[in-house]
Amino acid sequence: MAQLQLQQTFPRNATDPLRPLFQLLLAEASLAGGQDEPALNQLLNLDRWPGGLADIGSLRRADALAGLGKTEEALALYLALEAEGTLLDEQRFSCNRAAFIAFKAGRYKLANRLYKSIAGNPPQKIRSKTWCCSPSAPRHSRRVIRAGE
Repeated sequence: MAQLQLQQTFPRNATDPLRPLFQLLLAEASLAGGQDEPALNQLLNLDRWPGGLADIGSLRRADALAGLGKTEEALALYLALEAEGTLLDEQRFSCNRAAFIAFKAGRYKLANRLYKSIAGNPPQKIRSKTWCCSPSAPRHSRRVIRAGE
């Protein structure tokens, strides 16, 4: 449904500044729907990513390649993004795909580290409260669970 609505409002003019954003959004919707090939086509049809979208575009391209079983290509993109220290730990969907691809490729240490990243830190007891994530996490991402809840 979301893809259909996006396609109806998709900017037809190639120079439209919103076109890359729509293409990324269409690719994201395709990935979320398990349609890796259409997602990859959307991502490959874009010549130049504006501003800070280059990393997320590469990450989504790696996700689509991983979903299509193109292990070596996907792993190369994931490793390049990991070397830059960008996004992979913040994007759980991508981190899961990267971990699975790393495992399939026999990169067990990388797969282990990525799966641990997905699992996060175990809850830590603080006074009478339990944190579901590390107390050093940003305040907006913390959730306090009272004992017995």
